[in-house]
Amino acid sequence: MESELNSRIRERTEGALAGIEGLDLASLDPGSLVIVLTAVGDAMRLGIPLPSRLSHALRDVVSEAQVLAALDALTESVGQWSLPMTPSPEESDPGLEWALRRRDEVESVLLAARRTLLPRGRLVDESEQAARLGAAIEAHDLSCGGQVSRTEAELYLGERLELVDDPSWLDEVVWREAEVDPAAGIDDLPDLSEHTRPSLEHMEAYVVEGRLKRWIEAASARWPEVAEDTEDMIATYREHRSTVSLVARQWQAARRRTPGSEGAVVVTLDPPGPADRAAAADETSELVEPVLEEDLGVLDPGDARASLRIAPSALELTVFAGQTPLSEVQLGDRRAEPPQRGGTWTVRVERDPNAAATSVSLRVVDTQGRAFEARIAIGPGR
Repeated sequence: MESELNSRIRERTEGALAGIEGLDLASLDPGSLVIVLTAVGDAMRLGIPLPSRLSHALRDVVSEAQVLAALDALTESVGQWSLPMTPSPEESDPGLEWALRRRDEVESVLLAARRTLLPRGRLVDESEQAARLGAAIEAHDLSCGGQVSRTEAELYLGERLELVDDPSWLDEVVWREAEVDPAAGIDDLPDLSEHTRPSLEHMEAYVVEGRLKRWIEAASARWPEVAEDTEDMIATYREHRSTVSLVARQWQAARRRTPGSEGAVVVTLDPPGPADRAAAADETSELVEPVLEEDLGVLDPGDARASLRIAPSALELTVFAGQTPLSEVQLGDRRAEPPQRGGTWTVRVERDPNAAATSVSLRVVDTQGRAFEARIAIGPGR
């Protein structure tokens, strides 16, 4: 199941697709075509369907020579990457940020180029242009001599981290050995937690994805303005029905608890209500059961991700294992059966569609013993 993240990069990519749909692609110079291919590749990586007119133009209008010339133009731009000799973990380095984000854009360009030429029987990766591009990238040590960790690189990527799959080009770089694990304890993040305030992009990774939990929450406890900005971002995303991770919702719920209150922190989700049911009616005006898809993000302290389908009569939890296999997935009193293949676990529980509210517990445990637990209240509907 693909994540439907309403993030800024998704919105920008959709806007870019709308803008280039009407362009005469045959007349574009190589540099301009690189921009188009980047947007197309970003969309493919995000699971955004291409407009039919653009899809046809890539198939019938853009020539093979144009695509290969665009790869050469991209290779020339790689030579402009400026990497710092001694990057500082205490402050953002614009040169390193720029280079890492351009490096990720290369993946999108190559993906779009493959889509354009493969139907013609042309393998982009076997071309001389792709070989030159690969050599140019290899000439740049993105770890800056082993001074940059993978986690720091992911922070520099900002919102483009949403596009990165596993495995990815990040696996090809020899990062600093003492790599920081985003799921590690706060004591394992001395540089980031003690000296660096999160940027808005870092906070967005926490709010939308549930990443960087210990760093963001420690920074929120240390700097009131960071906590306020995080609260504002959560409120804005929820107001616009955008994705907010379960980790961020837990933090917000705990922050708003009254002093001395006892019991588990409860996260409230709004299920589809009467208005949604009416909006979900089909062309014959028959009422159908509306379903709300909630992307719950990363379930820290593990690396699994989850989504929750909320319907008036049932809840369905889907958990996607990360690098660490899962040993237990439970929703309410139901345990998921281990999957026969792959790392996707699913468990479903029934609910009373007429109930004022439903409260259910969620528990996910991986084979390292890391457990994520939450208490979710499903409200009466909007």
